[in-house]
Amino acid sequence: MLQRATLFALTLMFATVFAFAQLPTPSILYPTSADVVNAPEVMFTWEYDGTGASFDVHVSTSADFTTLIAQGQSNETSFRFHGEKGIQYYWRVRAKSGDEASTWSSSSAFMILYAQPSAPTLIYPMMGTVNVPVTPSLRWKSVAGTMYQVQVSRSNSFDVVLVNINVPTAGNVSEVMVGGLDYATTYFWRVRGQKSGAYSVWSSVYEFSTVQQALAAPVQVNPPSRALLAFSASQSLEWQAAENANGYDLDVAVDEDFTNIITSVEGITETSYLYKGIQDNTQYFWRVRTANGLTKSVWSTSSFIVGNLLQTNTPRSPKLALPVNGMANTTTNLDLVWQPIDNASGYDVEVSPTPQFYTVVYRISVSETKTTVKNLSSGLQYFWRVRAKNEHGAGSWAIANSFTTGTTPFSPMLHYPAAEAVNIPTKARLNWNATQNATAYHIQISTNSTFTALLVDKTITTTVYDAELPEDKVLFWRVSAVNEIGEGTWSPWRFFRTAAENNVTSVEEFDLGVSDFSVSPNPGETFVRIKYTVPAKGHVIVTMMDMMARTVATIVDADQFVGSYEIPFSATMLEAGIYNVNIQLNGFVKTQKLVIVR
Repeated sequence: MLQRATLFALTLMFATVFAFAQLPTPSILYPTSADVVNAPEVMFTWEYDGTGASFDVHVSTSADFTTLIAQGQSNETSFRFHGEKGIQYYWRVRAKSGDEASTWSSSSAFMILYAQPSAPTLIYPMMGTVNVPVTPSLRWKSVAGTMYQVQVSRSNSFDVVLVNINVPTAGNVSEVMVGGLDYATTYFWRVRGQKSGAYSVWSSVYEFSTVQQALAAPVQVNPPSRALLAFSASQSLEWQAAENANGYDLDVAVDEDFTNIITSVEGITETSYLYKGIQDNTQYFWRVRTANGLTKSVWSTSSFIVGNLLQTNTPRSPKLALPVNGMANTTTNLDLVWQPIDNASGYDVEVSPTPQFYTVVYRISVSETKTTVKNLSSGLQYFWRVRAKNEHGAGSWAIANSFTTGTTPFSPMLHYPAAEAVNIPTKARLNWNATQNATAYHIQISTNSTFTALLVDKTITTTVYDAELPEDKVLFWRVSAVNEIGEGTWSPWRFFRTAAENNVTSVEEFDLGVSDFSVSPNPGETFVRIKYTVPAKGHVIVTMMDMMARTVATIVDADQFVGSYEIPFSATMLEAGIYNVNIQLNGFVKTQKLVIVR
C-alpha cells in the first residue's frame, strides 16, 4: 500500500510539473474575423506570453482544417501569406519548443476583398501605328490613385524588356515619354495598374514601328543669328528646305528658353514666314523645326535685335556634375550639383520627366551651385538642366542630364486600431504589417483627416508604436514605409476614438457623419430614393460604385446645411447587379449596398 501511495504521489507530482511546463497558447491579433483584408498579401500577427518558442501556422479553406493550403514555421510572432481574392480562409497558430507544443489558438476567418484595378486601355500608339517618333509619348486611360507600370520590348512575349518604368496617375489620361528607341524598328508596349498592393492584368499588347530616319532640323538663314536690324514693323523669317519635310513649325519668343512665346505656328508649307508686330528696341528669339506627321526634328534656334538694344554679355552654360548622366537607383530626395561660372550672379534649375521639359516638376533660382530636389516619384526617369544668369540676362541652358530614381516600398496595411474603433486606451500600441524592402516607417497621428494638426510625427524602425493619446478624442492615423531610396506613399488613413469615462459603443454617437442613411426600395428596379440627415454643415458627396470599385454615378457633390435630405435617383441606365452607395461628409464615409434587379 505504501509503495502504491508513493507511486501515485510521484505520478501526481510529474503530472503537475508537466502541467506547469506546458507552453502558453498564442493569441491572434490580425486578421481576426472582424477584419477586412484589402490586399492579396496578408501579414498574420499574434501575441505570445512565453519566450524561446517557434511557431507553427496553418491556413485552410475549411473551418476544421481538414484541407490545408499553407503551413509554415516562424521564429517571429508574424507570418506572411499570399492569398486569392474572394476565398474564405481560416488560420491558426501554436507555439513549439523542442518536442513540446502548445494547444492551437482559436481559429480566425477572413476573406480577401481588395478591388483589383482594371486593365488599362491604351490610346497611343495604337496597334500597327507607323512612323512613330523615337522618343514617343505613350498614352493610356488612367484611374485616380493608381500607379502604372509601363513596358516596351522588341518582342510580344516581353522576354527582354527595354523600358520598364512606374508612372503615377495624371488625370483621366496618363502618359510618359520614353527615349532610346531605334529608327526603323518594331516595338511592343503594354501597361498594367497597381493599387493597394494589387496588380491588374496587363493591357492589350500593341505593336508600333518607328520612323525610318531622323528628320534634319532646318538651317535658319535670315535674319542672320544675333543680327542687329533697323526698326521695321514686320520681318521675314527664312530657312532652308529640309529633306522629308511635310511642313515646318515655328515659334517666336522674347526669351531664350521660349517660356514667353508670343507667336507659334504649325504646318507652314513654305520655307519662310512673315512675322508682324515687331516692337522697337527688343531682342527676339525664333526657332523652327521639320515636321512629317507626328515625327518632328529638333529645333534650330536663332535670334535678332531690333533697334538700338545693345548686345549683352550673358554667361555661358554651366557643366552639370551630379548626378551624372544616366545614373540609376537614385534617392527621391537628392542634390543637384554643377560647376560655377565666373560672371554668373545666379542660376536657374529645372527638373522634368520629359527631355523636352514640357512638364517641370521642380524649378528654382539659386545663387549657389547646388540645390536639393525632394519628393520625386520612385522608379521614374527625370531630366535636369541649369543655366547661368547675370545683370545682362540668362545664358543658354546646359545640355540636360538624366537620372532614374529607385523604388520606394509600398504603403503598409494598418492593423490596430481598426477603422472606426472606439474605446481605444489612451496608452495604445498601434501596429501595422511589415513592408518588403522597408528599413523604417513614418507614422502620423492627427486630430483631423488632412493631417495639419499633428499629435505624432515620427520615423521608427519597428512596426509598432506605443502612443500616449488624449482622452475621448477622434484621431486619425496613417503610416508610410521608408528605405534608402526614400519614403513611399501613405497608407489610407483610419480614424478611431479614445476611451472616456462614459462607455462609448459606436462611432455614430458622436455625429461623425450623416445619420438615418438609407436607400429604398432595395432591391430596386428603375428608381430609388437616397435618404440621410446632415448633423452639421459640410461638404456632402454621394457616389454609386460597382463591385470593381468603379464610380458609375456621382449623385451629390455640394455643401449642405443641417437637415434631412431625400435624393431621387434613376437607375434605368444601370445593369442588374450589386452596387455600393457611398456618402461622405467632411471626410467620413458610410456605405449602403444596393441591389438592382431587372
